[in-house]
Amino acid sequence: MQIDQPGFNEPRFDLWHEDALLLDDHPEWFVLLDREPVVWTVRGVRLLRPRFALLGVSLSSIRSADEFNRVWSRWQDMELQLLERKIRQAGSGPDAPLASQCLKAVWDGDTDLFELLIARLEAQQRAEGNSHPPA
Repeated sequence: MQIDQPGFNEPRFDLWHEDALLLDDHPEWFVLLDREPVVWTVRGVRLLRPRFALLGVSLSSIRSADEFNRVWSRWQDMELQLLERKIRQAGSGPDAPLASQCLKAVWDGDTDLFELLIARLEAQQRAEGNSHPPA
């Protein structure tokens, strides 16, 4: 499913969740792919059930490592679309937070704008007496 199709609902989970970053390096923390059928960990169910549901795939239908890898690849494609939409929405408009505008400039590959925005962000932080970047 494409995120720009009618009827697509915004996900009800945190796209930025740090566990999603761990999956590529440590898939065994989420799903045991050396077994057939695959065995899901609690962490894997919590992370992947809502994500794969957006694709119309239930975890119980994934029986092998190959099936998991195909669905995971489809999810990564959708995740990229969702992240792009989120970044564009957050960084658009003159009233958008500078940090969000910076992220959008990076996404767009606009290094000149990024450098300008970073300079403004640093000047703003210095004026506020805060030398650390926002969390």
